[in-house]
Amino acid sequence: MHLPEVEARRFIQQYQAFLLYCLPQQLSTEEQQRYTESPLMALADSRRRFDAERHRLDGYLSDGGSMDDDIQEAIANMQIGRWVYLKDTAHYSVLLCEDGLVGYGVLGLTERLRNVAGGSGQLIEAGVLYLQGRYVCDNLVCPLAWLGAGIRRDMLKDLQDLKKENKFYR
Repeated sequence: MHLPEVEARRFIQQYQAFLLYCLPQQLSTEEQQRYTESPLMALADSRRRFDAERHRLDGYLSDGGSMDDDIQEAIANMQIGRWVYLKDTAHYSVLLCEDGLVGYGVLGLTERLRNVAGGSGQLIEAGVLYLQGRYVCDNLVCPLAWLGAGIRRDMLKDLQDLKKENKFYR
């Protein structure tokens, strides 16, 4: 339920270099402390900045940053947002858009999404990208809320509807 190690490492190195580029040059004392305590928070904040200002990818490349073509395309088209992490199957983890209009069967980068997120049945913030012929979670998971049993039941029905409507991709 994750990418092959070599491919995952290749993506992580280039993605991390890009996200570090997206961080502001001047950090407040509060940001410095928060990022020192949680480097993944710095990367997640950087991802949010990129989502708000997609031109940062062009800036990174024009400033001499290097990126393989497939990774550049995956990052350029990455969907960043809030997802319902509904469940795991033997082959992928199920993420539904917060609005329930589309869903994805995603792989993790180096390990299962369950291990990164701490379990399914929650609302998370993450990036979903298409790489190596599969949908992949960027594994910068920000847990937002656990779902109650009623909501999970409703979302499982939504998943079935999405599959019938061909709006579930894997």
